[in-house]
Amino acid sequence: MKKSLLFTACFLFTALAAQAQFEFGLKAGLNSNATGNIKNAQNEIQSLSKSSNGYFVGGYLQAKIAILYLRPELQLAKYKSSYEASEYETTKLEAPISLGYVVLPGLSVFAGPSFHYIMDQKSSLQLGDLTTKSTVGMHLGTRLNLGPVGISLRFERSLTPNTVDLLNAGALVGDRLDTRSSVWALGLSYKLAD
Repeated sequence: MKKSLLFTACFLFTALAAQAQFEFGLKAGLNSNATGNIKNAQNEIQSLSKSSNGYFVGGYLQAKIAILYLRPELQLAKYKSSYEASEYETTKLEAPISLGYVVLPGLSVFAGPSFHYIMDQKSSLQLGDLTTKSTVGMHLGTRLNLGPVGISLRFERSLTPNTVDLLNAGALVGDRLDTRSSVWALGLSYKLAD
């Protein structure tokens, strides 16, 4: 039974892959980001995050099957958030994977998971270690293709709880920064080949 299911799954995957159209290209854009708030030991909000701008650059591979497409991407992203008298910056390696649906020729909607690896963090605050450097999020958006150029607008929210302790002269002060981000990203892509 298991062998026949495996054989059927392999056959279907091969048949779909044979009919798929593949393309790849480059992408870049701007994002508006806000991380979480700074909370004290009693979980009371000490400081609210204010939205700041950042950027991303990377590439993508896309497999189209009829009106659907699967689009894994790899990008380097820089984020910045502002607080009352300080800033918090992160550099991430991100791998969003989109499942898209073509609504009209040239116009699609998409959604999917995003996988992040935090490469670096900087702040005018003294920071402890992150809870984790690998996080997962979800994204959704829309894309307009004009020939080889694509314009996309997406919203992404980190789901993995991830905090960093704030320090004073190397000692814990009891405050924690929630590093989960909410991001609006406006991107341009250019198809190199299909």
